[in-house]
Amino acid sequence: MSKRITHIATQPPLGALRPRSVLDLADLRDRLPEAIEIAARAAEDPAALAGSLAARRIGCLADRPVPALLAAVDAVGARLEAIAAEPSSPGADLLEEEARDLAGRSDLVALALGDHGHVAEAACAAAALVPTLGLSSDRHAPGTALSVLGVLAARLGTLAARKLVLVGPCSGLTHDLMLGGARSGLHVVLSCPYGHWPSPAIERRATELAADHGGAVDVAPGRARALIGADAIAVEEHPWGLADAVPAALRLGPGGEDASARHRGVGEQALLQLLLA
Repeated sequence: MSKRITHIATQPPLGALRPRSVLDLADLRDRLPEAIEIAARAAEDPAALAGSLAARRIGCLADRPVPALLAAVDAVGARLEAIAAEPSSPGADLLEEEARDLAGRSDLVALALGDHGHVAEAACAAAALVPTLGLSSDRHAPGTALSVLGVLAARLGTLAARKLVLVGPCSGLTHDLMLGGARSGLHVVLSCPYGHWPSPAIERRATELAADHGGAVDVAPGRARALIGADAIAVEEHPWGLADAVPAALRLGPGGEDASARHRGVGEQALLQLLLA
């Protein structure tokens, strides 16, 4: 049985400012706990944010399907206008022009592009006009990671001092769970196949965040050792029959999202709220 969240922050922490651009979870800074609480609320009650962004316009520049954003936009009552980017690495000038065009017709520009460098360039072009949100790239997936953290918070009640084990090849989702988990006081343990390690730069950044906020980030040499004392598992396949022994076992879909359609887009809902509400 999940533990319900008893307190949902309604005001940002003193000194916290609305983020202008979120390309990874570390960009949320002091607003991350609030974002996790909003995502947990949406995970527990799919109608929690219904109509909260009615008539707001979301522009999306993407070279891939964005089901989580679609679910989030529908849940908050916003309107979506999308431009399909060429998946074959379009030129930076074209991406920047399309991002500025969307920014002129939207309240926020969301970006889902394979190359994180392209996400950063397009975000820079649009951010002078409207807030920007990086949905997914080869390096980051903040919305999906926030969905996972929100679901875990709804199930566990708190993330501080909990142990989350990530199983499988390192991805953009892994990177943001490292950053967001470390900032939230989680002990994040990676069990990766040989050669599929996280980015050294992001591992260093997550380790620094963990040191400042009571968390930890480790890479375990084997699954059995990684799972000792785990409070939660996130894995793209069945967690080897261990679900009964772990309070929260999430099976992640091919895109990294929680396989439960009920929770799709709850992280994106929270990010839209912080950027627009």
